Amino acid sequence: QAGTGTVQDPDHLGVRVDAGLAVPPDDLDAFVAAVERLADDPELRAAMGSAGRRWVEEWRSPASVGAAYAGLLEELAERRATPRRKR
Repeated sequence: QAGTGTVQDPDHLGVRVDAGLAVPPDDLDAFVAAVERLADDPELRAAMGSAGRRWVEEWRSPASVGAAYAGLLEELAERRATPRRKR
């Protein structure tokens, strides 16, 4: 993710999933360089866009969020049904 926000760790989500470029906060030169890099490289833009879409579809789509909640509820139900040992 290219930006001048508060992200100080370049290993944040956008970079980890190859969907963005990280720049240090308050570093206008780094931000400009990142924008220029994207402007000059259509293949990089396309690859980052595809990677971002894959991540959203896998982790943030209604179906994937629903499946995650269903798994959580099943796990909680199993825990509740399992007798606890007395201390």
